[in-house]
Amino acid sequence: MNVELLSPHELHRVIPIAEAFCTEAGNPAFDYEAFKQLWYPLLESGTGEIYFLEQDNAVIGLIGFIMLPKDPFFGRSTALEQFWFVSKEHRTSGVGLLLLDVFEERTKNYEDQVLVHLTACGNFLHKVYERRGYKLTEQTFKKSK
Repeated sequence: MNVELLSPHELHRVIPIAEAFCTEAGNPAFDYEAFKQLWYPLLESGTGEIYFLEQDNAVIGLIGFIMLPKDPFFGRSTALEQFWFVSKEHRTSGVGLLLLDVFEERTKNYEDQVLVHLTACGNFLHKVYERRGYKLTEQTFKKSK
């Protein structure tokens, strides 16, 4: 399996796995138009990248991140992971770690690398992140209407 860079014109390929992510996250249905409106220019400009793995012509895992030359608060070059998701049936296959490896390799020259995760992934991902040298610095709370 090869990790591939998604082009702006291939954004539609993420729809099935993005819908699975939204379902698992307990969020409303995936809004492809909103996703495309944000990610198309990010991918086109190189400010953002999305990498994916596929099996039998279906995306089974992906990671998307934004690369800021200067964080607006600290002035440090910062890579911000925005989503990292692997389909349930592939979570013990190493697909997720391959995607994380790509994130780290592509952003290795950035002063800060920032990762997030769903609350449901809690302790497992905390351990993965800590083994790779990440420290917990923030937690996110959400209120929806």
